[in-house]
Amino acid sequence: MTLLVKNEADIIEHNLRFHKAMGVDGFVVTDNTSTDGTREILQKYKDKGWILEIIDEPGQNYSQADWVHRMVESSRDKYKADWIINADADEFWSPKSGSLKTEIADRREGIFFVPVYNMLDLGGDWLDNTNIIKTCMPTQLSEQLIQSGRLCKFHQFSRQIPKIILRTSEYIHIHMGNHDADMKKRKKKKPVLSSDIMIYHFNSRGREYFKRKMLTGGAAYERNLKLGLEVGMHWRYFYNGLKDGSMDMDNEYDKFVGKFCSDDWAPLVQKDETIKEFFNERIGKN
Repeated sequence: MTLLVKNEADIIEHNLRFHKAMGVDGFVVTDNTSTDGTREILQKYKDKGWILEIIDEPGQNYSQADWVHRMVESSRDKYKADWIINADADEFWSPKSGSLKTEIADRREGIFFVPVYNMLDLGGDWLDNTNIIKTCMPTQLSEQLIQSGRLCKFHQFSRQIPKIILRTSEYIHIHMGNHDADMKKRKKKKPVLSSDIMIYHFNSRGREYFKRKMLTGGAAYERNLKLGLEVGMHWRYFYNGLKDGSMDMDNEYDKFVGKFCSDDWAPLVQKDETIKEFFNERIGKN
């Protein structure tokens, strides 16, 4: 598994422990100038032998595809990885069988896609976010709520783009966001979506985290002149609103998590304590 992280001290240790238990053999991690203790946590798991390599990336222009590509090449060339999951710190790739290896073992294609589901941000400890958004909000309803000022233009209930698992022998280059990759051959024209693995996505973890992420991410995208404005639109939207003073970020956060339209999103959400139960059962275990 590759991980690109920046100031993820609240969740990165959980991520490593979960995926190690799911069968990940090793991690290659890029730390993008973390200042909150993330780097020290990474070193702890490097010393344990779980993390094979930590790459310290000083760049502040979020060249995500290039940085992840570097980790894929290292995983393949140095550590002889056969399959690679390119993940983020806020993603928990959960296999039905409890083993990612089991779910991957019989795959014949060189790349397949895994569905992503946001966990509804309740404003407290992220591990207590046990409401999963299993159905995206219909476009017409979303537009009505945005127009009425009850929902943010970019919100938690929008459709999530699947992520990929890839075979290194056919790999050429990752795409921005880890949603696809250039491969030497595609045995099936239509993308293969896994029904045995799903991603629990804790993409928003409280008000202050949300504001910090949008500010930092938007600034990084602004510095990257190689990327088109369509890349990272959500981060750019919030960042530009902060820059020109037109946006109240506290109000935007409330709209992002659906505070003003709970009756509308309630049918889209289900209770799912899979991740919380995993850690409750392992308290005190290494």
